[in-house]
Amino acid sequence: MLHHWILDFNSYRVFCDVKTNRDLKRLETLKACLRNANLNSQIQDVQALPSKQVVLIQLADLLLGMASARMNHTLRQGSAKEALVLYLEQKLNRRLAATYRSEHKFNIFKINLQGGW
Repeated sequence: MLHHWILDFNSYRVFCDVKTNRDLKRLETLKACLRNANLNSQIQDVQALPSKQVVLIQLADLLLGMASARMNHTLRQGSAKEALVLYLEQKLNRRLAATYRSEHKFNIFKINLQGGW
């Protein structure tokens, strides 16, 4: 994942939700891993921000939750989440599903951790 979804010759700033744990160097480690795995792209920064105070992280969480529910078949019929997913799919004019990384739209990358793509 560190290499296949970051495009060559692009510049990235990565924002993560603040997590408290014992590893104080986890962001530095993530930044180093991203840079080492993507030599032809530029990882400018990896920064942790409190999601409660950053609207774009909240939006990312909302979109990820919607995509995850569709991809994992956990939508309950008649639920508010289903209504949101159906609304988004109507606006996108397509069902939420795995996409190619080169598509210029709302992309969903499905990763098979047991091997293969």
